[in-house]
Amino acid sequence: METLEKIKQLCRESWSGETGEQRAVDAEAFILGFLPSYAGLLGISQQQVLDAIEAKRTYSAVNYYQQSNFPSLDGVKIFDTKQAFAEAAPSKQFRCPSCGGVSSDPYECDASKDCDWKSYGLFGTLGKGVRIVVKDTFLEHPRVHEIFMPLEFEQQASGL
Repeated sequence: METLEKIKQLCRESWSGETGEQRAVDAEAFILGFLPSYAGLLGISQQQVLDAIEAKRTYSAVNYYQQSNFPSLDGVKIFDTKQAFAEAAPSKQFRCPSCGGVSSDPYECDASKDCDWKSYGLFGTLGKGVRIVVKDTFLEHPRVHEIFMPLEFEQQASGL
């Protein structure tokens, strides 16, 4: 894979000597660890996935290719389209994991002026949100989205 070799070279160049080489080895192992599951989920080649991810990288490869950016897909809710997600959460209301209020934004709490919680911050959704992938937009936005819990999902979990 040409893209993988480019990434490894960038990792090598990030530090001299053995450290740079180890960074290249670690990056390759990490990428080859997550790539098959992402490609399998999306039904596209590993090369397409890696090319899309690499095209969106805006900072060092060593820091980009980490578990926090490319987590396991275990427990992730998969939607074929943005429309399918919108149909699953039609109220467009999301439970803030910090203040417990109802936000109209799945990433940033707007339920309270005092809260201002962000799902993409250091503590994410405190284990109270949901992780989703939208298949038809993944190549444009190659990420697992961690969002506040949609009220519909909350109701489903409680059996209402």
